[in-house]
Amino acid sequence: MWVKNKFKFLVCALSILAFSKAACAFSSIAVVDGNVNSTFSAAGNYETQEKADRSALAGCRANAKKNKLAKLAGKCEIVMRGKGTGYGAVVCATNGCNWSTGYESKQGAVDAAYNACAANYPDCQQSNIGAWADFAGFPSAAAPPPQPEMQTPPSMTDIYRARWCAKQSSPPPECR
Repeated sequence: MWVKNKFKFLVCALSILAFSKAACAFSSIAVVDGNVNSTFSAAGNYETQEKADRSALAGCRANAKKNKLAKLAGKCEIVMRGKGTGYGAVVCATNGCNWSTGYESKQGAVDAAYNACAANYPDCQQSNIGAWADFAGFPSAAAPPPQPEMQTPPSMTDIYRARWCAKQSSPPPECR
């Protein structure tokens, strides 16, 4: 029995791994260490991790050049990879940034990133907070699947009447 259960678990785990790549949204965050505020770039909602990484690195390099740090553009590196559905956000302060990914709502991601920033830095931005969505490859959540109609459960009066009627040798009219 123990071997059978372990085998079932192994088959389930392998099935999940085999089919999970097709239904993932990928995201990446790239920065130049020591210059996070000037080079930060987030790329989200990509079908593959490679595409998300390339986009984040390209954005980091562009931000470095835009902020007169062209010599550092080659030092952009991926500092976070998100895999899965949800929202992400970034909040920056003078000396650094904090980010969050995988939240059910955009506001939830913004709140988490802001709270993380406030715990580490005294001057976190309070407006123009960057946020993104990661839903590529997942079915649309616009309409929930139809639910079967629930029948009203019988009342206690109905239950007692049914029991009483079942005990009668000759059921009265209200039992028919």
